[in-house]
Amino acid sequence: MVKSKFLLGIPVLVLVFGMSMTGHGQSLNSGAPTAAALAAGGLTQAQFNQIRNAGAGGFQGWQISRGSLLMVWAGRTKANFTAVASVVAGLRGGSRIDDGDNGELFVHNNFYTLVFNTRNVSLPGGGQSPARRLELVIKPW
Repeated sequence: MVKSKFLLGIPVLVLVFGMSMTGHGQSLNSGAPTAAALAAGGLTQAQFNQIRNAGAGGFQGWQISRGSLLMVWAGRTKANFTAVASVVAGLRGGSRIDDGDNGELFVHNNFYTLVFNTRNVSLPGGGQSPARRLELVIKPW
């Protein structure tokens, strides 16, 4: 059990670091993804659209972060999180949904981490990631 919690904590820490980068000198791109963005996520344009649309609105944008693709939604619900998780699991393999220690829900495997904040989350080094924020970090196969 302790090992499981530790291993699950690693991708969440990586994603939280990614969240702390958003809005601190790096802005999200709201337009169509570039070829470099699609390559960073290992996605086709159709797969990107499928993931983006699964959030049912609220898509804030994307950015390339540490060689992976970061996608962000705001004002989402647990149902939106579950829908995005289902689409990503269909593309990259599944994992179960877990509860984090800071009021977040997450699902991950070696190729992606998806986190939904059920409440405001304090970030390392200051700042906050707001409640109802959904973030996906996805990397190529």
